[in-house]
Amino acid sequence: MNVDDGLLDSPLACLDLSGAPITALVYEDGAAFERLLWSMIAHLRAQGRRLAGVAQINQLRAGQCRCDMIIEELSSGSRNPISQDRGSLAAGCRLDHNALAALTIAVEQSLQHHFDFLIVNKFGNEEIEGRGFRAAIAMAVEKGIPVVIGVRARNLEDWRQFIGVDGAQDALVKEYFV
Repeated sequence: MNVDDGLLDSPLACLDLSGAPITALVYEDGAAFERLLWSMIAHLRAQGRRLAGVAQINQLRAGQCRCDMIIEELSSGSRNPISQDRGSLAAGCRLDHNALAALTIAVEQSLQHHFDFLIVNKFGNEEIEGRGFRAAIAMAVEKGIPVVIGVRARNLEDWRQFIGVDGAQDALVKEYFV
């Protein structure tokens, strides 16, 4: 995607999803990034692009200080909760590791079919710890499917270590700070 695709008035106008197998969108503000990612997904779908992967939807709940995390599996459109309800006073991680593991398997299986892009909403703690969507990312690159992934700025060094690059512009990966 580039400025020739009719995105001149969009925050997506500067993104070029061609060339490198992986495009990392590095962000600080999670809510702003999610809006950008969903805008990109809508644009790619409107172009008729087939998408595999996942994107997050944060759902507010009355009486709770933290939202529920819902993940849309992009190839099927199914929406799956990945947060555990641990009560209104609970602190710490609320991720349902089993639900996320089931989604990673679904995404890996979907990659047996042809897709134009693999989108992964974030390279997070699961991927840093060797789990999550690491295998799906590797599968997509191996199959020649371009990958678009969100990387929170604080995880950038872990991302680069995983991907095996030292800098932002490498033959394998493009990084955009959004």
